[in-house]
Amino acid sequence: MFKLFNKAKNEDKSIKAPVDGKCIDLSEVTDKVFAKRMMGEGVAFVFEGDTIYSPCSGTVDTIAKTSHAIAVRNKDGVEVLIHIGMNTVSLKGQGFDVLVKENQKVKLGEPLVKIDRSFIEEKSIDLTTPMIITNGDNYNLSINNISEFVTKSESEIIHYEKK
Repeated sequence: MFKLFNKAKNEDKSIKAPVDGKCIDLSEVTDKVFAKRMMGEGVAFVFEGDTIYSPCSGTVDTIAKTSHAIAVRNKDGVEVLIHIGMNTVSLKGQGFDVLVKENQKVKLGEPLVKIDRSFIEEKSIDLTTPMIITNGDNYNLSINNISEFVTKSESEIIHYEKK
């Protein structure tokens, strides 16, 4: 009986929303690298608030030197990249407070990065935030909640199954 409960828990093959906001199709993103899915399949968010949360439990794989992007790898090896805003690399780390370290274990919903929204908006930076599965060729992916308002750590955005 206990194996049944553990099996059900481990079968949650989903990546959740890292923010509260509207989930949009990547084709709506102004940066062609994301819009044309050159980095992988995913979605983007027009979000509220000032914190990006982990969309799954796993390990912080990569943090960009300029703090504008962070990647988490879950227990199944799914690599989730969150790129905060468009052209935010130009800020050279200003306006971002990374709350975790590379190789740190994180839980679903754990805060990853806090942004200074007013500073970034003063620079006329588009805060549309893509979330990409960078190794999606290894998985069958289904995208959920496009054009919907989503809730961080609750709304399933991407369901995956290993190929």
